Amino acid sequence: MKTMAKRGIGIAFILAVVATVVAIASVAIVADAGPNDNNQNRVSVTLTYTEGITWYVSNPYVTFPNQTDDQILDLPRGSVISVRASANAGYEGTPVLLANNSPYVAGTDYTVRVDTVFTASDVHRSPPKTEYIINGEVYTTVQRDPTYNHYLQVLYVNDRADVIVYGWRNSAGAPLTDNTVSPGDQGWEKVYADFEYKKYRVTFYNTQGMKWVCNGVDQSGGSDIYIDYGKTVSVTGVVQQGYEGTPVLKLNNAAYTPGTVHTVVGDVNFTATGVKAALSAKTCYVTLKYTAGVTWEIDGIVYNYTADYTRTFSSGTAITVRARVNEGYEGTPVIQVNYDIYDGGRYTVTNDTTFTAMGVKKVTGGETGYAIVLHSGDGGKVEGAGTYPGSSTAVIRAVPDKGFVFVEWSDGVKDPERTIVVGSRIELTATFAAAPDSDHAAAPDSDHAADSVALAAMALGCIAAIGGLIWFIRVRIF
Repeated sequence: MKTMAKRGIGIAFILAVVATVVAIASVAIVADAGPNDNNQNRVSVTLTYTEGITWYVSNPYVTFPNQTDDQILDLPRGSVISVRASANAGYEGTPVLLANNSPYVAGTDYTVRVDTVFTASDVHRSPPKTEYIINGEVYTTVQRDPTYNHYLQVLYVNDRADVIVYGWRNSAGAPLTDNTVSPGDQGWEKVYADFEYKKYRVTFYNTQGMKWVCNGVDQSGGSDIYIDYGKTVSVTGVVQQGYEGTPVLKLNNAAYTPGTVHTVVGDVNFTATGVKAALSAKTCYVTLKYTAGVTWEIDGIVYNYTADYTRTFSSGTAITVRARVNEGYEGTPVIQVNYDIYDGGRYTVTNDTTFTAMGVKKVTGGETGYAIVLHSGDGGKVEGAGTYPGSSTAVIRAVPDKGFVFVEWSDGVKDPERTIVVGSRIELTATFAAAPDSDHAAAPDSDHAADSVALAAMALGCIAAIGGLIWFIRVRIF
């Protein structure tokens, strides 16, 4: 039993050691994985140190002059940058650039998807310079052409201008040692001097959505231009269609006011920020709330609905809204726009908007209403007389008798049946006339003839009675 116990303790110890090792390894793996996970969307851009080189990077705009070691930028994966390199003072040559050992054209857009290393070459120290004074200005020798044994070409420069001197050596080949352009007693056979102003580079860094204009000329192509020493430039940034914002310009990393005149005395770099892609026009909903007795208008278009009406406008659209009072209603409409009082002028739609009208009500006739009084001439009757509430409708009729026709109402309306909106007391008379070619049209003449016959008969009867009475008296008396 003791042996079994000892074995159990040993096995348990071994298992504990294994579990501890596994736990430590897991912690190490998690620790190693963590930074990679956090940094998986970042990349590094290395600008390799090259003697005599100044690196320039745009987006962000960074300059690394006179660096003594590699410069490393930490950027989001997918960033778009452009890189340039120039020779420092005391160095010469045109830098040849590589990005991850592949040729790269300076100043062009480069999308950083992986860690990237930029290198530069073909820049070297300038030869020793000797100063000369020409017309009171100091120049230095930067180039000698030893191609021909008997021909010397010397290029003198300062910040302002270039002076090119051509000449022939003397038999002894004596160098030019004094400070005058004329060889004089140095034994030179001939000297020719050509003077021209030194040109400086003006660089416009590409800015998406904006074009550069320099002295009235479009420079949006992004190419450098060269300006004579002492000449001036005036630069502006024009926002392109589909973009918005106000360009913020910088000249050699210092604030620059667009259109300001700048005198060129050295190389110049222009950069810009503040321009972005414009958002598409937003659609806004304008709702006209239904109000009994009101007809809406937008810019003269009538909207007469029995429910709320909604239509769409692009953000920034200006409209004019009116509310007209319908017949049978009264009051002066007070219009609210999104709970503010609308002044009736042009309203610029920038968000969803609701127009509401207040202050309009039905026209009423009091507690007893309004009376409609109807009269009828000979030949017919009228219907529809009575008392009606204000703003209600009443139907009245003129009904002719047989043999008669309706002529008109006393207000000139010729429809025998009509509908009236009641807003006050109304009194009307209907006129009728005998229908043409009817029995009633001949009746007056027939009655007159009958009356004549009756009168004649009565006269004859009276004569007969008188004659009989006379005959009776004569018989009795005589």
